Amino acid sequence: MDFIREVAHLPLHEIYSTHEVNSKLDLFNELFSDTLNRHAPMKYIKIKGRPHKFIGKEIKQLIRNSDQCLKSFRKSNNLEATQKCC
Repeated sequence: MDFIREVAHLPLHEIYSTHEVNSKLDLFNELFSDTLNRHAPMKYIKIKGRPHKFIGKEIKQLIRNSDQCLKSFRKSNNLEATQKCC
């Protein structure tokens, strides 16, 4: 079922049967959040910090080269080919 159709069919009568405002809000948030999480679940990402000032161009190039060697090794699983790149 698509998101709009599912939201349209939420059991809102449960919200109207409750008399306390906080309970109504909690129930609505729960119903809507469950529906939203089914259609658009939260993604967690890692935020990288700012680069350090002491890392110059030479060190950055060495890091890039090292990363490329590691990527090459993981793809080929061949240590001899990877050692040529380093």
